[in-house]
Formats: sequence, structure tokens, C-alpha cells
Amino acid sequence: MATKFSTYSTANEIVQAFSSRVTGKTILITGPSAGSIGAAIAAAVAVASPARLLLAGRTASKIPLPAECSSQFIDLDLSNQASVRRSAAEINKICGTGGLDILINNAAILCPPELTMIDGIEAQFGVNHIGHFLLTNLIVPSLAPNARIVNVSSTGYTLGEVPFKDMAYESGYNPWKAYAASKTANLLFTVSLQAKLVGKTAVAVHPGQPRSNLAKHLDAGALVQAHQAQSEMPQEPVTQEGDDKTLEQAAGMVLDAALNPRWETEGAGKFLRNCEVFPVHDYAKNPKVAEELWRVSEKYVGETFLY
Repeated sequence: MATKFSTYSTANEIVQAFSSRVTGKTILITGPSAGSIGAAIAAAVAVASPARLLLAGRTASKIPLPAECSSQFIDLDLSNQASVRRSAAEINKICGTGGLDILINNAAILCPPELTMIDGIEAQFGVNHIGHFLLTNLIVPSLAPNARIVNVSSTGYTLGEVPFKDMAYESGYNPWKAYAASKTANLLFTVSLQAKLVGKTAVAVHPGQPRSNLAKHLDAGALVQAHQAQSEMPQEPVTQEGDDKTLEQAAGMVLDAALNPRWETEGAGKFLRNCEVFPVHDYAKNPKVAEELWRVSEKYVGETFLY
């Protein structure tokens, strides 16, 4: 019988239930800075004796390395493609062919108030999607035959589609619509990975909305912009019921996605929320749109990935 968890299951509860899927495994987490969901994920899995825990982020001093297991900092700036390529090379060297069991693409930025373009890419789209797109594809040789890939997305995707015809926001910048585009991209990337990587399981997950360092840009003005973005979408807004989580509970949602064998059959290529499959609007799951995003992403990174 499949093991099921619920809205407020904690990271420790998930790891305790699936400790055999952590022990002896190599796990990579992006964005594990102190006070984040990523740090809570790392702390929980460390006690179950993974073979190696790789923690990838920009500043070593901000990333706690758990003492309970072999853990290592990987220097990674997802907004800088040269940095992503260096990090991928290091990860491939450490893991070797087929040595990486679980990849958790967790790092993100949320709603910088001013439009920021980095190498011709809007910052949220660059960090939240393009950086992870490049990293994941570059370390595919290191992924175990039955590896699990978790893309941390958000129900905030409902605030906007990927604006393929205006990726530079020349028509106007709303930080929430740009954030939504990046989270929609996470969902479409999950669809593509599941279709392209034979034997592996790719899932996306909404962790909830715990208090964390992700929300540093949010103020009253940002909430007005969120309502504006929602008003421009034809769909009904998604309820936030169950999103009031602690960091440990939010980490639990991600770890259920990463460890629960249930998702190998029920959740492959899908979006999870509160430990259940959550319905997704067509624009965020359509295989044709996913393939369009893949090609656009390849152009941004200047490399083609064929599987």
C-alpha cells in the first residue's frame, strides 16, 4: 500500500518513513542557505546517513553544512551560466557516472521590484528556470538510472504564463507575472524531463508559504501587484488553504516529492501540493508548450540537449 502524508507532515516524519531511500544515497540541493526551505531539507536528510550531501549556493558562509553526514558546499550562482557550468563540472567529477540519486532544484528568487536583465534574461526566469535547466542537463550523466528530480515550483504559477513573445517585458514589468512565468517554466520543465529521461522520475512540488528569507522583497506594493496580475488571468485564483506551514513542514512537502515511491507511478511529470497530485492549467502542462520552452531555453544557454 502506498504511504501517504498530509498537508502538515514534517521533513523529519518523511525522512523517518523513507530512511532507506536516503541512507547511502547522494543528494544535491540547490538554495540551502540558512533560514530557507533548502536548509530545512538538508538538516532532515542528514540524520539518515546519506553517502554524500551536496549543497549548492552562492555564499559558503550562509550555507550550514550538517555535521551528521558527509556534506560539501558547491559554489553555484544560477544567474551566471559560467558559474553553472563550473558547478556542473565539479558535481560530475564528484559523483561520477550514475552517482547522483536525488536532485532537488530548490533555489529561487521572488519578486525583485525592478526589472533586472542578466545576460538578456529576466532575473527570476534566469535563476528559477534557466539556471536549473542548464545545471540539470549538464549533470544528466551523473544521474542514477532511477534518479529522482524535484523541481520546487509554486501555485503562484497561476498568475501568469511564459511570455514567449515578450520575454524582456518591453510591454511592462509586474514582478509577480515574471515570477509566475518562472514557476510555470518549472512545471513545463518537469513535463519535459519526464518525457525525455528514461527510467528517471521528475516531479514538481509546491512547498507552501512558510516564513523564510525568500520573501525579502514583499511589501504592501507587491501585494497590489499580485492582485493586478491575478485580475488579468481568466482562471479562478487558487486557494491558499494549507500554505501556512513552518519551514520543517514546507521541507516535508519537498521531501515527500523526493522520497515517496508512490510518485514513481502516480506523480511522474506532475505537480504535487500537500502530498497529493494537484491539477494544473493546460498552459503549464501542455507537451507542445513544454517543448517550445525547451527550445527557447536551449537558445538562452547556447546548447542543445538531445535524449
